Amino acid sequence: MRAILLIIFSAPLTAQSLLVLPSPPAREESSFRIIFASSEDKPLVALQWDLLLPDGVSLQAIKSGEAAESAHKSVTCSKIPSEDQKETTSQRHRCILAGGQLPLPDGPLAAVTCKLRPGLREATVRLKKIVGVSRDVKPIDIEDAEGTITAK
Repeated sequence: MRAILLIIFSAPLTAQSLLVLPSPPAREESSFRIIFASSEDKPLVALQWDLLLPDGVSLQAIKSGEAAESAHKSVTCSKIPSEDQKETTSQRHRCILAGGQLPLPDGPLAAVTCKLRPGLREATVRLKKIVGVSRDVKPIDIEDAEGTITAK
């Protein structure tokens, strides 16, 4: 199984970065983790994002990561119907991470498993329209992130 690490940072100026770490190749399944680094002056209690998967990649599972679970948060994603998507070459899933009023700590928020069609060796996954929610229920925009997953 291939593991990829997507990192979303939220700093006072909403500076973000993405880090992709290599792992052993897999044939048809690939996985990655979404890692969060918080801003101490604007703690977030929830996040929403769109997960874009290119043609040939399908979402198999998403589960809460250790950091999300420690704050009693859970994650869920729902596929946006193709007629509602502007980008027809990718699948779009709207994901929400929420639960309770504890702030999101730094660390893994979600683990995502995808299936790659046979013969597909590389694909770029994107996180777009990322919005955090502060304790006072104010939205905080976070820059888009992306990473490349690979297979044998």
